[in-house]
Amino acid sequence: MIMKEVINIINRETKEENEIFIHMTEGRKITSLALLFAAYRKKEKINGAYYITEEEHNLIKLPLLDFNINETKKNILLEIKKGDSELKTLQNRLKLKQSAIYKSIQELKKDEYISKDEKLKLTELGEVMIL
Repeated sequence: MIMKEVINIINRETKEENEIFIHMTEGRKITSLALLFAAYRKKEKINGAYYITEEEHNLIKLPLLDFNINETKKNILLEIKKGDSELKTLQNRLKLKQSAIYKSIQELKKDEYISKDEKLKLTELGEVMIL
């Protein structure tokens, strides 16, 4: 929830053409992680993420890792979120070959964006990837 709110703020600030820096020194660990993950998700809109050490007050620039997925996989996740979890339905809606859908789903399962259960459903990480 925190990450989603931060992503909304990043999007709003980007529209206003403001520079965006993430400062994650203060606050609870869960808040700091949400800030960092939002920065990862919106890496192209962020000028940097920083942590200031408590003892020496040193500024540490944090690396912004890449969590992007291709459009096909993102569209599959979006369709699953809507409740479409049948391969044939996904194939028809996304106009892809069955082999392409199957391969993408296997990769999404491997990367833990969707559950490894029989029925396709998003994991928490899958939910993050469509924000």
